[in-house]
Amino acid sequence: MEEFIGNIAFLAGFFLAILAGAAAPFFGNQGAVITMVLALLGLIVGFLNVGQKERLRFLVVSIALLAMGSQSSPLEKEFNALYNGAGTFISTVITNMVAFVAPAALIVALVEIYSLGRTVEGLPEEITGVMKGGRKRK
Repeated sequence: MEEFIGNIAFLAGFFLAILAGAAAPFFGNQGAVITMVLALLGLIVGFLNVGQKERLRFLVVSIALLAMGSQSSPLEKEFNALYNGAGTFISTVITNMVAFVAPAALIVALVEIYSLGRTVEGLPEEITGVMKGGRKRK
């Protein structure tokens, strides 16, 4: 059931980000509501949809998307010069995708940091003994 909810949240967030980008001129002040919905869907995806095997790939793709999101303003100007309104659409879709992916990336990164902190491989025995609940005797 969790996997089903996670998949639905992912699909809903993905399509909402694109559709909201296309309909952005008609929303007016409702853009903040859409951003909040996308962020909530992103949290659901981060908790339910990204498994241990996909964490690294998801974080790398998230970093690429977030970096691209920071460059959407120059991209908007160039595409608007090419075709009026195309840049605004692309920029809004990228901004919506960032609003959707960033919360999911935060959750996945925190889970990954937690799991890395729990691993004791490669640490000196003085530290691993304490982490495992014991102390090294002299």
